[in-house]
Amino acid sequence: MALFYAEIAVVMILFVQTENLFMLLLIVPLHALFYWLTIRDENFSSILRARAFRYRLWRDNSSYNP
Repeated sequence: MALFYAEIAVVMILFVQTENLFMLLLIVPLHALFYWLTIRDENFSSILRARAFRYRLWRDNSSYNP
């Protein structure tokens, strides 16, 4: 459910900043995709969050040269 609220917040911020109705039309395919993924697997947002954290953790160590 948090992914849904984050998606709505991003689209609304884009709409307010650009004042373009096209930004509201962008939410339809995005919402459909994330809704389908969430219905298919309820832990999708948790998995996505964990992968993003792991990527951020290991990306910072990529400059290490022994």
